[in-house]
Amino acid sequence: MNFDEYRKERTLLIPTDTRVEVECWLGDCRFINKWNRYDEYRFSFYPQTANDHQLLCEAGEAAVTKLLMSVDPYSKKKPRASYENKDGSFYCSQLFLPKVNVEFDHPDQLQMQQASLKLHFRDDPLGLVYLQSEYVDLYEFVGFDDRLDVGSDGYEPQEEDDDW
Repeated sequence: MNFDEYRKERTLLIPTDTRVEVECWLGDCRFINKWNRYDEYRFSFYPQTANDHQLLCEAGEAAVTKLLMSVDPYSKKKPRASYENKDGSFYCSQLFLPKVNVEFDHPDQLQMQQASLKLHFRDDPLGLVYLQSEYVDLYEFVGFDDRLDVGSDGYEPQEEDDDW
């Protein structure tokens, strides 16, 4: 294999083979609809339940193992995961804009919103396995102004009757 073949290594993971769907809380969404400094769209999320977390971890390990088993012995790919932060949150980094089911004015409106994500794993020519989002389905989208009106106990303040 010459140097040009190393640079032109293709991705080996197929999106339909590594597809997974989880329920989550969205985290940092600053770059969900605009490029970051690495020319990618990126957002983080926290799995909603332990089952979702376990499902995502197992699917990620299976994707890395599948890549490790299908890589050519003379390849420069070193399969390793690149989809989890040190704080336990997961992140999607991708080159295409993820589809979101609602319109929003600013990405901060999506922070801590409950959502369902359709995801798949992809690899790059170096062997890093990334998590990519196909669709972000938000539940009961609460606008930024609506969240500010909610009291500390989670209930909206009630107006008092002044009918005396």
